[in-house]
Amino acid sequence: DLLDAFLAAPPQATSLEMETFHLLDLARCSRGSIIATAAAIGLAQRKSNEFIDATHIAELERAGGSAMLNALAHCKLEDDSNGGCSDADLTVW
Repeated sequence: DLLDAFLAAPPQATSLEMETFHLLDLARCSRGSIIATAAAIGLAQRKSNEFIDATHIAELERAGGSAMLNALAHCKLEDDSNGGCSDADLTVW
């Protein structure tokens, strides 16, 4: 079984979420010019195929979103009037 093989290889693996991996790998490859983070709500347990009750999803989204915004609000950004861009027209902050 592919899932069993995957979980056995890196036993600490907790996600199969591909887009987040690529975002974080892009940040790694940028050698510091890109800073990335990610969060996810696990809606299904892949091994048992059980799903979270739909009535809890909005609550989890709100709590997770609030936690992420709170963490982001406390992140110290490098003082850069140009938002890290060399071209003023490309400012991202």
